[in-house]
Amino acid sequence: MIRSNYRTGRGRRQLARRVVQSYHQPPPVKGWNARDSLPNMQADEASILDNMIAERAQVKTRGGSAAHATGLPGAVETLMTWNGPTASKMFAASVAAIYEVTSAGSIGSAEISSLTNAHWQYANFSISSGDYISLVNGADSARLYDGTTWTTPTFTGVTSSTLVNVNVFKNMLFYIEKDSLSFWYFPVETVSGAITEFDLGPRCTLGGYLMAGASWTYDGGNGPDDYAVFITSEGELIVYSGTDPDSADTWAHTGTFKLGAPLGRRCFLSVGSELVILTQDGFVGMGQLLRVGRSRNDKAYSDMISGAVKDAVRDWKANFGWQAVFYPLGNLVLVNIPISENGLSYQFVRNTRNGAWSRFTDWDASCWGILNDELYFGNDTVVDKADTTLADKGTDIDIDARCAFTALRRPGKRKQLSMVGPMFGSSGTINLKFNVNRDYGSQAPENVVASTITVSSGGAVWDVATWDVADWAGGSTAIKYWHGAEGDCEAAAFRLQASSQETLEWTGTDYLFEEGASFP
Repeated sequence: MIRSNYRTGRGRRQLARRVVQSYHQPPPVKGWNARDSLPNMQADEASILDNMIAERAQVKTRGGSAAHATGLPGAVETLMTWNGPTASKMFAASVAAIYEVTSAGSIGSAEISSLTNAHWQYANFSISSGDYISLVNGADSARLYDGTTWTTPTFTGVTSSTLVNVNVFKNMLFYIEKDSLSFWYFPVETVSGAITEFDLGPRCTLGGYLMAGASWTYDGGNGPDDYAVFITSEGELIVYSGTDPDSADTWAHTGTFKLGAPLGRRCFLSVGSELVILTQDGFVGMGQLLRVGRSRNDKAYSDMISGAVKDAVRDWKANFGWQAVFYPLGNLVLVNIPISENGLSYQFVRNTRNGAWSRFTDWDASCWGILNDELYFGNDTVVDKADTTLADKGTDIDIDARCAFTALRRPGKRKQLSMVGPMFGSSGTINLKFNVNRDYGSQAPENVVASTITVSSGGAVWDVATWDVADWAGGSTAIKYWHGAEGDCEAAAFRLQASSQETLEWTGTDYLFEEGASFP
C-alpha cells in the first residue's frame, strides 16, 4: 500500500517527511587556517592541524625524531654545516664550545673551546682556494673552517669580535657590525686581511642597528638580478644591486622598505627563488614586498596563519630561537617559535608543494640545521634527527586535528546529525578518538564519549609467513568507520585525536543527518 503525502479536506497541506541526507567533506588539504573566523573557512581547510602534513589528496601524520648526537654540555644553540665538493660536515655550538656532530653517537672533544656564547651566524663560501664556512657571534673572534682545520682569520680595519652576522654576495663575504648601521666586506674571493666599511646610516631614517643581511636573486622579466638585502632592528629593509660597493658605477641603492621589526638575526630564508623575512608583521616574501608593499599583508607568505603568527609574536618575540629552515627532502619550510629561553618551542610548517600550513609540537628545538638534505635540530645536550622513524624518541606522536565547520550544504537550517564516517588509511595499528564539534564549539574528544578504532593492514610478514600461502601485506589500508554522532546543530566539524607510532592518512569525512526547520 502506498501512503499519500497529503492530507485532504479544508486546509490541505503537505506533511513533512524526514529524509536522511548525506554530505561528504574533503580532507583539509589546504591546511591550517589561523586567519579567518570559523564560519568563513573553506570546507577543505582545518581550524586545528597539529603534527600532520596537508598534502594534495590527504592529510597525514608527520615523521618522528631520534637522538643523533649526544653528550653535549648544555643547550645546543647553533647548528652549522660545511659543504665541500664531495662531503659535508655538521657542527654544534653548545655553551662555550663547538663540536663536530656529523656522525651519530656520543660527541668527541671540542673543536673550539673557551668561547663566550653559542649564538653563531655562519655562511658557506666556495672560492678557488677552497671551501669554507665563516662564522661570527659578536663576542668572540671570527672563525674559519676549510673542511679540515679551524683558524682565526685576520681582519684589518675592524675587530672581528664585533661582527655579528655574515652572508655571501657576488663571491664576497659581507659582515654586519654589532650595534652599528655599517656592514664590512672583503674583496672578491678573500677570507682574511683588509676589510672595508660601508655605512648604511644615511639610508636608514629610523635609526637602530643592522640585524642581518642576505643575497636574493629576482627575475623581474628581463633576466635574473642579484640584490644585497639588509634589515635593521627597526624593520627598515635596504636593497642594493651591483657588483662592487667600492664604486658608485657598479653599486646602486635600489630601494628602502618599511617592515615590522625582524625576529632575531636568523630572520632570512631562501626558498627557491623567494627570500622570506621573519618580521613582527608576519613572514614576508621579497617578491611580494616589491609588488605590493607592506600595506598588503593579505599577500604575505604567512597570510593563512596570520592570527597564530600575531599571537606568537606578541608573546615570544624577544626570545632567542626564531629561525626558519627549508627541508628539501620533506618539501617543508619550518619556522621555529621559541616559547621559552630554555628550548621549549613549536613550529609553523608550510608544505612547499601546495602552500598548506600546519603546526608541529613536541620538537623542543633551539636551532635547526640541514646535513645532506636531511633535517636536524638542537635542544638540551642533544642534536636530534627529525622526520625519521614513526615516533619521537620511542614515544607516541600526538595528533590533534579539526576540519572546518560545515553547514552540510544547508546554511541557516538546523540539522539532526545521526552518524559521522571518517575515512582513514594506515599501514599499522592506530587507536583514535574523535567526536563532532557543533556550532563552533571546541570540545575535545577526551571530554566526551568517544570511541577508539583500530586501523590495521594485516598481511604477510617477510621471512616469517609461509611462502606461496600467506597473503602479501599491502601498503596503506583505507577504511571508513561509521560512528554515532547524535545531536542538533546548524554547523558541524569533525575532530580527531590520536597518540600513535604509525602513519595515519585522513582522506575525508561523511555525515548523515536529517534537515530541520529554518531559523526565523
